[in-house]
Amino acid sequence: MKFSNVSAIAFLCIFAQPVAKASTFYVSPHGNDANPGTARRPFQTLTHARDAARRSKGMGKTILIEPGRFFLAAPLTLDERDSGVVWRGMGPKASTEVYGGLAVTGWTKWKGGIWRARVPKGIRFWNLVVDGRPAVMAQVPKKGSGFGGGAQRIDNKSVGVPPEWRGYDYSDAQVFAFIGGNWFSEMRQVLTAAPDRKGVLSVDGGSGNFGGMNERFCIRGVLEFLTEPGEWCLKHNEGFVYYWPKTGTPMSHVIVRPVAQTLLDVHGKSRNEPARNITFENLSLIGSDFCPRWYLFADGEDGSTPEPLQQGMVFSENVDRLTIRGCKLLAAGHSAIWLNKASVHCIVESNLIMGAGFAGVYANGWTLGKGPFKSAAESYVNKGHRIESNFIYDCGQFVAGGCGIQLYQSGDNLIARNEIGDMPRYGISCK
Repeated sequence: MKFSNVSAIAFLCIFAQPVAKASTFYVSPHGNDANPGTARRPFQTLTHARDAARRSKGMGKTILIEPGRFFLAAPLTLDERDSGVVWRGMGPKASTEVYGGLAVTGWTKWKGGIWRARVPKGIRFWNLVVDGRPAVMAQVPKKGSGFGGGAQRIDNKSVGVPPEWRGYDYSDAQVFAFIGGNWFSEMRQVLTAAPDRKGVLSVDGGSGNFGGMNERFCIRGVLEFLTEPGEWCLKHNEGFVYYWPKTGTPMSHVIVRPVAQTLLDVHGKSRNEPARNITFENLSLIGSDFCPRWYLFADGEDGSTPEPLQQGMVFSENVDRLTIRGCKLLAAGHSAIWLNKASVHCIVESNLIMGAGFAGVYANGWTLGKGPFKSAAESYVNKGHRIESNFIYDCGQFVAGGCGIQLYQSGDNLIARNEIGDMPRYGISCK
């Protein structure tokens, strides 16, 4: 092959261009955000590492996170500026632990086996995480077929309590209730701090689907119901959380109060400007909050989760190829991973997912007839995911219609070699 002088010079210039260097940033629980983020002088917080990666001009960006515990006072938020970044835990077996909340400390013995600790007064939370598992909110009945435990359904919006319960404080109480023919459940918020003179508590009306609340329910979140090890209760007006540990004392456990319903929020600017190629590997993502009320289906719709309840400990929207690989996702308040609306080509692979309030993985497209679309083909924006080789166990902690994997208006997905167990209703559900 022959080159002219001009073409040879052009050829050499093309291949002589400097190659942008890859950038690696280090984070340690014992680091300092004033450091440069090197292996010897790491950052301390994930948000500072994120911001440093955004400023970096390198093509390949990796954030390496040392083993230890990171407690988040707010969700870690990523967007299109974080495209191409790999977040990787450095220790064996996902020993880098990222909590979606703050540690509860300062425990003192209260009475019997119950301890209590101060938390911010006036702030509610609905999930207490103990050693990576959701503790049981104090409730009656505890289990079995003693529905109501002495309380009685009056109608879809009220329950009656027996005389011995009428002096209790219901400010933080909920009613977990099955609806209709027991296919689904809802979580109702108790709307009155105390029953009326007849012992009647008002609760929210839920969705009203399938005839509303039936006789199969329990009341939870009342301090007097805290009678067994493993249970907890909040008194938000007093600023105390109460807990009876199964073993030892609270100080021998990692106890966390979630601060939000999401731990990790990956949210691109739009469908046309998504966050792309973001990867999380070898991390433990632990704990997010539930909510005061959870109800079934949006108004007039069959199968869709209401918009305010489209939540996940890991949440994505307007993303292309979010990868969660080799991670532990524990004690999510809602679903562990929620791939929402315009989410495509996401990979959920070789993870351990346990103790989620709703589903392990939920891929949720737009509801029929909704969204800024001119045709059905244009609305097909949730697709192409690979959900493979995960162990998904013991979900549906707060929603009895929970499952391992749920697909709603999502297609062209590969779901293979997942082991799913101990679910309240489905292993895999497609709607």
